[in-house]
Amino acid sequence: PGVHYDEILAAVAAEVVAWNGRSGEWQALRKHAHDNPTGQARVERTGKDSWAQVTDFPTSEGGVVTLVTDVSQIKRVEEQLNKQTLLLTSLLDSITDLIFYKDRHGIYIGCNPAFCDFVGRKRETIVGKTDFDIFPEDIARFFQESDRMMMEAQVERRNEEWVPYPDGRLVLLETLKSPIRVGDSIEGLVGISRDITERHQAESLLRAESSRLATLIQSMEGGVLVEDDRRRVHLVNRVFLRLFDIL
Repeated sequence: PGVHYDEILAAVAAEVVAWNGRSGEWQALRKHAHDNPTGQARVERTGKDSWAQVTDFPTSEGGVVTLVTDVSQIKRVEEQLNKQTLLLTSLLDSITDLIFYKDRHGIYIGCNPAFCDFVGRKRETIVGKTDFDIFPEDIARFFQESDRMMMEAQVERRNEEWVPYPDGRLVLLETLKSPIRVGDSIEGLVGISRDITERHQAESLLRAESSRLATLIQSMEGGVLVEDDRRRVHLVNRVFLRLFDIL
């Protein structure tokens, strides 16, 4: 207040900000910004917290042109995105299903711990790789062909596949792959795989038991009719049908 523009031009920079009682703020700002590779520093004031981008341009005469830009809004958006990313990562990491996502070139850009266990690698050794860098060639070709069909159709695709774990276990995975859309273009895919080995085994056992029961009923000398809870025919042998002249 009360300072003329000509006085500012003739003064040392540190003295100029000192006139307004903010010399310490200016010095701290420049130090923190220069120590930070991004050139950014937090500016704390009473009742206000902001960020500034400080960039120095040396002149041919030995001076310095300093550009100070308020980037507070950008930093707030970045902080909000970081919080959302952390929340999403925590959510994905807590899911026991295998989750992975790739870019449109088939390169892994992320996955959850369950997928890392399946692959037998740490996340940082998966990201940036393709299926051929991680799996045997026949499995990698199957995965990439499934990816290609989904990307061409541009709709989600579900399939089942027997795949080996690093410990030698062979498991049946049910995989749902969906396109990642950015505007009108597809930039990659996200996949969710679930181990359905036990369900498959239970279904196979049930089919085998049903087949044995049907064989037993057909071999019986008396007529047999089996109804469900809605009184619909579930099983019937030929003897029963002949007794009632149905066949």
